[in-house]
Amino acid sequence: RPMSLSRLMRSINSSIYFSDDVHLTINLDRSADPVTVKFSQILKWPFGQKSIRYRIQQGGLINAVVESYNPTTNDDYAIILEVSPFYYIWAKYTVLKYRYDTNRNLVALFFPEIWREFQHYLSSRLTDLF
Repeated sequence: RPMSLSRLMRSINSSIYFSDDVHLTINLDRSADPVTVKFSQILKWPFGQKSIRYRIQQGGLINAVVESYNPTTNDDYAIILEVSPFYYIWAKYTVLKYRYDTNRNLVALFFPEIWREFQHYLSSRLTDLF
Protein backbone atom coordinates (compact mmCIF):
# COMPACT_ATOMS: atom_id res chain seq x y z
CA ARG A 1 0.00 0.00 0.00
CA PRO A 2 2.73 2.60 0.58
CA MET A 3 3.71 2.44 -3.10
CA SER A 4 0.09 2.93 -4.20
CA LEU A 5 -0.33 5.90 -1.87
CA SER A 6 2.96 7.38 -3.07
CA ARG A 7 1.90 7.02 -6.72
CA LEU A 8 -1.48 8.59 -5.98
CA MET A 9 0.11 11.50 -4.13
CA ARG A 10 2.52 12.16 -7.02
CA SER A 11 -0.49 12.38 -9.34
CA ILE A 12 -2.54 14.73 -7.20
CA ASN A 13 0.46 16.86 -6.20
CA SER A 14 1.16 17.54 -9.88
CA SER A 15 -2.47 18.43 -10.63
CA ILE A 16 -3.80 21.86 -11.52
CA TYR A 17 -5.92 23.44 -8.76
CA PHE A 18 -6.27 26.94 -10.14
CA SER A 19 -6.06 28.92 -6.90
CA ASP A 20 -8.70 26.85 -5.09
CA ASP A 21 -8.29 25.72 -1.50
CA VAL A 22 -8.37 21.91 -1.77
CA HIS A 23 -8.37 19.89 1.44
CA LEU A 24 -6.97 16.37 1.59
CA THR A 25 -8.24 13.63 3.88
CA ILE A 26 -6.35 10.35 4.04
CA ASN A 27 -8.45 7.51 5.45
CA LEU A 28 -6.38 4.69 6.92
CA ASP A 29 -7.91 1.36 7.80
CA ARG A 30 -7.03 -0.38 11.04
CA SER A 31 -4.75 -2.76 9.13
CA ALA A 32 -2.65 0.03 7.57
CA ASP A 33 1.01 -0.88 7.72
CA PRO A 34 3.49 1.35 9.60
CA VAL A 35 5.18 2.58 6.41
CA THR A 36 1.86 3.83 4.99
CA VAL A 37 0.96 5.49 8.30
CA LYS A 38 4.34 7.25 8.50
CA PHE A 39 4.17 8.33 4.84
CA SER A 40 0.71 9.81 5.48
CA GLN A 41 1.96 11.69 8.52
CA ILE A 42 5.01 13.29 6.89
CA LEU A 43 3.32 14.04 3.57
CA LYS A 44 3.21 17.75 2.69
CA TRP A 45 -0.03 19.08 1.14
CA PRO A 46 0.45 22.69 -0.03
CA PHE A 47 -3.06 23.14 -1.50
CA GLY A 48 -5.13 23.24 1.70
CA GLN A 49 -5.59 21.40 4.97
CA LYS A 50 -4.46 17.79 5.32
CA SER A 51 -6.12 15.45 7.78
CA ILE A 52 -5.68 11.77 8.52
CA ARG A 53 -8.51 9.57 9.74
CA TYR A 54 -7.64 6.28 11.43
CA ARG A 55 -10.23 3.52 11.55
CA ILE A 56 -10.37 1.82 14.96
CA GLN A 57 -12.09 -1.36 13.74
CA GLN A 58 -11.52 -3.18 10.47
CA GLY A 59 -14.32 -1.97 8.22
CA GLY A 60 -13.98 -3.46 4.75
CA LEU A 61 -14.44 -1.76 1.40
CA ILE A 62 -18.12 -0.76 1.70
CA ASN A 63 -17.61 0.96 5.06
CA ALA A 64 -14.40 2.58 3.85
CA VAL A 65 -16.17 4.16 0.87
CA VAL A 66 -19.36 5.17 2.69
CA GLU A 67 -17.51 6.67 5.66
CA SER A 68 -14.87 8.45 3.57
CA TYR A 69 -17.10 11.38 2.59
CA ASN A 70 -18.88 13.37 5.29
CA PRO A 71 -20.08 16.61 3.72
CA THR A 72 -20.66 19.39 6.22
CA THR A 73 -22.20 21.83 3.72
CA ASN A 74 -23.82 21.63 0.31
CA ASP A 75 -20.63 23.05 -1.18
CA ASP A 76 -18.43 20.27 0.20
CA TYR A 77 -17.38 17.83 -2.55
CA ALA A 78 -15.17 14.75 -2.58
CA ILE A 79 -13.36 12.64 -5.12
CA ILE A 80 -12.66 9.04 -4.17
CA LEU A 81 -10.38 7.71 -6.90
CA GLU A 82 -6.89 6.83 -7.97
CA VAL A 83 -6.48 9.72 -10.33
CA SER A 84 -4.46 11.28 -13.13
CA PRO A 85 -2.84 14.70 -12.64
CA PHE A 86 -5.78 16.22 -14.56
CA TYR A 87 -8.52 14.92 -12.26
CA TYR A 88 -9.21 18.25 -10.56
CA ILE A 89 -9.77 20.05 -13.85
CA TRP A 90 -12.32 17.39 -14.80
CA ALA A 91 -13.97 17.48 -11.36
CA LYS A 92 -14.23 21.27 -11.23
CA TYR A 93 -15.81 21.57 -14.65
CA THR A 94 -18.09 18.60 -14.02
CA VAL A 95 -19.42 20.20 -10.82
CA LEU A 96 -19.84 23.55 -12.58
CA LYS A 97 -21.66 21.94 -15.52
CA TYR A 98 -23.92 19.46 -13.72
CA ARG A 99 -24.66 20.97 -10.31
CA TYR A 100 -27.76 22.80 -11.47
CA ASP A 101 -28.52 20.83 -14.63
CA THR A 102 -31.93 19.14 -14.57
CA ASN A 103 -30.66 16.26 -16.76
CA ARG A 104 -28.29 14.52 -14.31
CA ASN A 105 -28.56 10.98 -15.63
CA LEU A 106 -25.36 11.09 -17.67
CA VAL A 107 -22.76 11.20 -14.89
CA ALA A 108 -22.28 9.68 -11.45
CA LEU A 109 -21.74 12.87 -9.50
CA PHE A 110 -22.98 12.77 -5.90
CA PHE A 111 -23.87 16.04 -4.25
CA PRO A 112 -23.38 16.53 -0.50
CA GLU A 113 -27.02 16.74 0.54
CA ILE A 114 -27.89 13.53 -1.34
CA TRP A 115 -24.81 11.70 -0.01
CA ARG A 116 -25.80 12.53 3.58
CA GLU A 117 -29.28 11.09 2.90
CA PHE A 118 -27.67 7.96 1.44
CA GLN A 119 -25.41 7.54 4.50
CA HIS A 120 -28.39 7.92 6.82
CA TYR A 121 -30.43 5.42 4.78
CA LEU A 122 -27.60 2.87 4.64
CA SER A 123 -26.84 3.25 8.34
CA SER A 124 -30.52 2.67 9.17
CA ARG A 125 -30.69 -0.40 6.93
CA LEU A 126 -27.51 -1.91 8.37
CA THR A 127 -28.68 -1.23 11.93
CA ASP A 128 -31.92 -3.08 11.17
CA LEU A 129 -29.91 -6.13 10.04
CA PHE A 130 -28.00 -6.44 13.30
